[in-house]
Amino acid sequence: MAFGKMFTVGSEAVEFVQHDPETCTLRVGFRASPKQFVGAVYDYLDVPHTVVGKMFGSPSVGAFINKVIKKTYTVRKVADAVMKPEGATKS
Repeated sequence: MAFGKMFTVGSEAVEFVQHDPETCTLRVGFRASPKQFVGAVYDYLDVPHTVVGKMFGSPSVGAFINKVIKKTYTVRKVADAVMKPEGATKS
């Protein structure tokens, strides 16, 4: 997979999102507690670029993922919660 740029979003639930336009895979990293961790990472399959655009244009990325992405697209867990790398920006 060739994911594009990683976008951090102003969401209480979502740490980052990435989209692979070739496979239409949306990768979502959720926030974890305590904040020195990055939460679990999931791939949502066959998410078209148009839907990703709507997600970024929505008032809340986290709410859009819960209401649209999670209910519509197949999901695959990629990673469990992990410690943020040394020097990573704290959210």
